[in-house]
Amino acid sequence: MGGLLTGKAIAQSSSSTYPMAGSVNTWQPPVDEPDSTADRWRRHIQAVSSDEAVRLFDTLFWLSPELAQSIPCLPPLGDWSGNRISSGFGWRSHPTLRTIRHHDGIDIAGPHQYVRAAANGVVVAIGKSASLGQYIRVNHLNSYTTLYGHLAMTLVRAGQRVHIGETLGITGRTGRATGVHLHYSVLKQDVPVDPARYLTLAIEFVNTYQRHLNRITNYQPTNTALPVWQK
Repeated sequence: MGGLLTGKAIAQSSSSTYPMAGSVNTWQPPVDEPDSTADRWRRHIQAVSSDEAVRLFDTLFWLSPELAQSIPCLPPLGDWSGNRISSGFGWRSHPTLRTIRHHDGIDIAGPHQYVRAAANGVVVAIGKSASLGQYIRVNHLNSYTTLYGHLAMTLVRAGQRVHIGETLGITGRTGRATGVHLHYSVLKQDVPVDPARYLTLAIEFVNTYQRHLNRITNYQPTNTALPVWQK
């Protein structure tokens, strides 16, 4: 999956501490888009809180789909059937250490399956740790990073650019794990935020976008009425 929607498609339709083992610094940041509006939005997203970024997501997608797709906005597992969130974000009793600890992500339990990038970015770390087992860390170049842990296998390399929806690895039970699952973290300015807020941002937008197209397609113009989406 190389992306959800392009700018052209939109225009045509609407006249804790994380391990860093394996990190590399050979990639170059992307060239700024010539559109100064997109540049201002990029800086704004970097500066605002997580809650504000979530609130602005739909607006940002209409203005710059490419920039919106660098915000973690897809579930990290493509097929949700058979999956469940087995542990949420926040304080919990650790399932193996039996101590109260802050859980800086969510655990998604289910069968072995492909893990995908939640947004466009660059793989900055692939490694192993006692707690997370095999993990991948992706920098989305806009104050966001995502972390994917307990993997059975990694299928990307450090320094590799990845597109939203691209396969990163396969779920497993490496590290401190009681069963096959994915640990998924979203960090903004290196501070963990609740990934549940981000899981379906893109799906919700696409559903809204499709309803918008249906309204345009089904609209029968009259001399006095405006299209529903313009009221």
